[in-house]
Amino acid sequence: MFDFSGLAGKRALCILSWLRGAFVAVPEACANINRPPASPGLPHSTSPQQNQTSRYLKRVMVFLLSLLLTLPGWGQSEGDYRTTGSGNWSSPLIWQRYNGSAWDQATDYPGQNEGAGTVTITDNKDITLSITPPHNIVNLHLESGNQNSSLIINDGQSLNTDGEVRIFPPAHPTQTRTKFIRVLGGTLNASTIIMEATNGDDRDNYIEISSGTVNVTGNIKMNSDGLNNYFLFTGDGILTAGGDIEGGYFTSNPGGSTDAGPTSGTIILNGTDTQEIMDSYRFHNLTTEGGGTKIFREHAIVTETLNMVSGNIDT
Repeated sequence: MFDFSGLAGKRALCILSWLRGAFVAVPEACANINRPPASPGLPHSTSPQQNQTSRYLKRVMVFLLSLLLTLPGWGQSEGDYRTTGSGNWSSPLIWQRYNGSAWDQATDYPGQNEGAGTVTITDNKDITLSITPPHNIVNLHLESGNQNSSLIINDGQSLNTDGEVRIFPPAHPTQTRTKFIRVLGGTLNASTIIMEATNGDDRDNYIEISSGTVNVTGNIKMNSDGLNNYFLFTGDGILTAGGDIEGGYFTSNPGGSTDAGPTSGTIILNGTDTQEIMDSYRFHNLTTEGGGTKIFREHAIVTETLNMVSGNIDT
């Protein structure tokens, strides 16, 4: 979808390579884009000051590219959807669909037909899932921004994603803001869940589980501590995880916590391979199944019931 031909494209390719930490592997032609030609008969050399400037410019370009890629219209694929208003998921009127080059008013809702890609709930939008889409979507994103955003999954409804659920951070510099998914009595299925780091304790990303279920076949990655990234248990809901868990916290405390664990709910570790629980957590009910070894890298406290169906626990 990106054209890397021409000088500008080659520069972008260099920046992407820097971002991946693989600049040494790009072609020499790319590496020489901004290098002045050496004088005839003289080898090219750089001073320590030039090297320091180059490293600084590299960081600046990586930051700018990362910023550009988060702007609307970058990184989109045909079949992606984004919200233009709040309301019911099943209303095409609140969605736009990317046609490969531009955003069009949608004529269906994400998952109504096959081919839905990444679905983005944009800033300052609140969406309610009151139906179960007949087809899976690829990814679900809650966009960053200065206002609140949310997705509420109603009782008896399911949202199936083949890829990631990613919650980007609230961006307001001073005000309390939240980006969250609330699973009432429904189900959210995903391959991975990622909560991005926020810039303050009053700006939270979280998933609330009431009486519903969140199934994650892969990893759960929370990039802030439990005051910013957390699973909030408000009922007897269930979280299943088949991969590693890192960062954040599990709690029943509104606003998050780093030490007050959940007072309800069940977490099921069901990986068939080794699962690593990277940080200290409290659990209300904890079940281990799937046959894989569960490795707890830090302290774990179960306040109610530990149910070992299969597999081993290692510390």
